[in-house]
Amino acid sequence: NTDVTDQRSAEEQSRYLMGELNHRTKNLLAVVQAIARNTARSTMPEAFLDTFAARLGGLAASNDLLVAQDWSSVHLEDLVMGQLRTIGADEDVRVVVGGAPFLVCPQHAQVIGMALHELATNSLKHGALAHPEGRLRIVWTGASSANWKLEWDESLPSALVPPERKGFGHVVMVDMVERALDGVVKLEFRSSGVLWSLNVRGPGVGR
Repeated sequence: NTDVTDQRSAEEQSRYLMGELNHRTKNLLAVVQAIARNTARSTMPEAFLDTFAARLGGLAASNDLLVAQDWSSVHLEDLVMGQLRTIGADEDVRVVVGGAPFLVCPQHAQVIGMALHELATNSLKHGALAHPEGRLRIVWTGASSANWKLEWDESLPSALVPPERKGFGHVVMVDMVERALDGVVKLEFRSSGVLWSLNVRGPGVGR
């Protein structure tokens, strides 16, 4: 019976979609819990709510992109601009964003988005985006080759003061990205501004 077959097919598809939703929800909640726990450890109590809310906003921006694409790959430029938008810098004339069209898979998009959020927040507070004459370049190269690179390069009119300690932001920008993408991250607090770069070998980041 065609009607029965169609009904069973619809039920199976519904169960599959519910299972996928449940899986993604659990993963997302695990990420949120980790952000909450580590934010609490690395910030003063009075600053916790604002810092935690900002990090959730960055995570939400990446997830909005993924949902819009049915949890398939997203364009790196959209990911970058989404994080800049969370701090109101997506139309800032001091910011240059560029690179060849490049797709990032969902798992990597979340992690890269979190790192970009930390970089953007730090820049707004202490770096190039905190100064009228500051400049920021976000560029990526080699999208069609085995060697792929993303670079966040800030220029300051005055000397940058390096942070006194490594907090959760450093863990996200360096350790988490390296583990998730099997890449190499360099983070330099130069006197002229922050330089963060991610080098990935192999096609795994894009799909």
